[in-house]
Amino acid sequence: MATKITRDNLLKQLETVNSAIDELTNKSYNYTTNRAYPGCMIVNTIDNVKDLIKTWETIHNTTKASTDAIKSLGLDKLGLVNDEDEKYYGYTMKEWEDDLKLRAQQFADKEKIKKLNQAKKILEKNMSEDDKFMADMNAVADLIK
Repeated sequence: MATKITRDNLLKQLETVNSAIDELTNKSYNYTTNRAYPGCMIVNTIDNVKDLIKTWETIHNTTKASTDAIKSLGLDKLGLVNDEDEKYYGYTMKEWEDDLKLRAQQFADKEKIKKLNQAKKILEKNMSEDDKFMADMNAVADLIK
């Protein structure tokens, strides 16, 4: 159940929201892959979920075909190919997957920031003059620490 916000804890909730916004805004996303998979964009430049899904599907279709070929030809049993170490345009399947998951998390974080900013607006709109004064004085106290 969500925390009930009252006049008494409005400032605390605003501090919590501001802290969460700062944390997500300053979060770093470190990608391993730095090139485009053929027919796709560089993972850290994908700007919508549809292209993220398309990239995931493209990579998985290619790797599944490769894995099927390795197994069908018996290359794995002959010790000629280790499918887990197989590189696709310079990166392992796990590296591609991890970067795509990271990008998905980055999209989710952007949406969370939007919601937090909406909550911040509502909280600030409902601040009394005393609340505003207290928030200002807290900010001053933080500056002179």
